[in-house]
Amino acid sequence: MTISDSDRPLATTSADSPAMAFFGKMLTFSRVQLNTNDLGTIDAQLSATIDNKNTNTPVIIDSEIEQDLPALIDLLWSWGLQPIGVLKGILDSILNSSVNTVNSLNMAKTRGIKITEGKTDNAKGYDSLVKVRAKSTKDSFSAEGTFIHEPKIVKVNEYWVDVKPSGNMFIAKYKDVPGTIGLIGTKLGEYKVNVGIMQVGRDVAGGEAIMILTLDHPVPDKVIKELIDLDYVFDATKLKL
Repeated sequence: MTISDSDRPLATTSADSPAMAFFGKMLTFSRVQLNTNDLGTIDAQLSATIDNKNTNTPVIIDSEIEQDLPALIDLLWSWGLQPIGVLKGILDSILNSSVNTVNSLNMAKTRGIKITEGKTDNAKGYDSLVKVRAKSTKDSFSAEGTFIHEPKIVKVNEYWVDVKPSGNMFIAKYKDVPGTIGLIGTKLGEYKVNVGIMQVGRDVAGGEAIMILTLDHPVPDKVIKELIDLDYVFDATKLKL
């Protein structure tokens, strides 16, 4: 596959109005900008652009035109492209309006969310790797993921982990000292919240560490507050995937 190194699109149809344009190197992820919802036209351009259907390359779909999303995703999968929904996942949690993989980029921009895309040849030993960093005036958060037979989160805030993003999950930042993990587990047990899978990561012994749990049941809001109030627990949050 040949993709431009710059942010200029590579198009194989009319230069005035290409049906589709790729942005960025297809090594970590790329953005696919669609200017038509004609699947036949999109398929023809994919055929003229891609020479290997086994790349399993993550792509972000960008389109202001209404799309038949299930059919479009099936078409992209057939060409070895894996649509990802980073912005959809973020916006779903804060908006009441309908958000999908296609319209999420435009909806984010209209709400003043600045989106910066970067590309690198270094996938840290993986065939492909997607890194997302969210930053506000008060805090920042990053996560990196890949696809090895199934989706995997491999890094959170620079801590290496191995987590399947699924179900009721819990993330805590804490000081890596004896007893802190036990305190968190005991507090969850008080409210009958059972831990199915646990992953921890740290930078150095005795420093800051991160815990990611997959739970059988969601954590009640009041328990999150009680967990944050524990000694050596800096932050805690829950999520549903």
